[in-house]
Amino acid sequence: IFLMVLTEVIANRFDLLPYLIKDKTIAHNVYDLFKIAEETLKLYAEAIMVSGFYLCLQVSKGITKQSN
Repeated sequence: IFLMVLTEVIANRFDLLPYLIKDKTIAHNVYDLFKIAEETLKLYAEAIMVSGFYLCLQVSKGITKQSN
């Protein structure tokens, strides 16, 4: 999740990379890579969150079955 936030900060606006990388074409390519990495990490974070909710659902179903 922290990597997603870091890549979002870098990929959110295009003014940071040209400040760090002088060549505009390389900066634009790196920017595109950060956008792809941001979306990939976002999907992983969402999958982990949904898996956690599913695990909680399974635990709660197990607890209610044992109490009946």
